[in-house]
Amino acid sequence: MLDAALGRTRAGEGMERAERAHAPTWASMMREALVLALERVGYGEELCADQVWAALGFVPEDSGAASALGGVMRWGVEGGLMERTGNYRKSERPAARRKPLPVYRSLVRDRALR
Repeated sequence: MLDAALGRTRAGEGMERAERAHAPTWASMMREALVLALERVGYGEELCADQVWAALGFVPEDSGAASALGGVMRWGVEGGLMERTGNYRKSERPAARRKPLPVYRSLVRDRALR
C-alpha cells in the first residue's frame, strides 16, 4: 500500500541529502540564481529550470549539481517565491535532451529580495 505522507517525507530527505552532497556554495549560488530568474521573468510569469541555469550563467559539469537544483526549486516553492503550475515544458538546454521540466509561476513582486 502506498503512503503519500511517507513518500513526501522520503522525497524531502532525499533532496536534503543531495544538497548536502555538494558544497554549500552550490546551494547558495543556485538560490541566488533562482531569485534572479524569478525577478527577470516578473510576477505571475512562468519559468522552468532552464531560466535558473541561464541566470547562473553556466551549467556545471558535475551532473550531481544539476540534480541538486531540484532542492533549490523546492526551497523556492516552500519559501513562497513561486508556485508549480502543474504544466511541463521541454528543456531547451542541449544537455537536458528535451527532458520535460516542471513549470513554475513567479510570486516575486519586489526586486529588493537580495
